[in-house]
Amino acid sequence: MVFILYFLIVGSALMFYILKFDTHQHKRMNKLYKENEDLQPLFLRKSAEQKLKSLNTTLYGESAPTPNQSEAKRISLNGSPKGLVARQLAELITGYEAGTVDIKTYNASLSEMLAKVKEPKVLPSQYKFRD
Repeated sequence: MVFILYFLIVGSALMFYILKFDTHQHKRMNKLYKENEDLQPLFLRKSAEQKLKSLNTTLYGESAPTPNQSEAKRISLNGSPKGLVARQLAELITGYEAGTVDIKTYNASLSEMLAKVKEPKVLPSQYKFRD
């Protein structure tokens, strides 16, 4: 009988400490969630940076223009199909920096532009190969 009473007391004390620790952890996690509520997802932002770098390299070559440089490189693409993507990219970047475009839309738009730029080109009908 004493043996059962001993297990009841030890079990009750153990449950008390487990519940106390659980509530402490729950409060800590809620505090952590509140502190990080306004941060953008790190992986999404990193993905957008990589896509933007790839787009700039594809559109402008190795020396992609930065906002501090002249717009001469951007203007040279006006007549080409890449020029349309370059203008869309410039609008998207300014919208994102102004805060009108959220990170998910920004990342999705960058993905679409990257797919447009890297899609294989179809030869026109006048360039058919001889049989």
